Amino acid sequence: MIEIAHTWCRGADAFIWEDWLNETTAEWTALLFQLNNGNMEVFNSVIEDKLQKYNDLPSIKTNDGSRPNGIYRQYGYETISKMLQLFDALADKTTENFIMSIRKELSPDIAKMIENGIEE
Repeated sequence: MIEIAHTWCRGADAFIWEDWLNETTAEWTALLFQLNNGNMEVFNSVIEDKLQKYNDLPSIKTNDGSRPNGIYRQYGYETISKMLQLFDALADKTTENFIMSIRKELSPDIAKMIENGIEE
């Protein structure tokens, strides 16, 4: 499923750090597919695996290694789904445009969470 998601979730420059947009939206597309189909076991397994593997890694782009609070846990399925739709609708897929779209169409608070996760 994740490879199918990668064919949809693309457009950000894959040769610079902004590839996080492609990777993150693909991962969440696959995870929401599992949730939508009632596969909580698969969803929980993937989330737990990622938490164990990546818990000690820095956020998207920080110097101090701090991580932003998880948007899914705070806002849920519908918010992640809307974020994926906003990413897909971007003509120019950059972090700046993605955050602007989230701020305008979804929530300034969520936009700020992402900004906090990429501060240098």
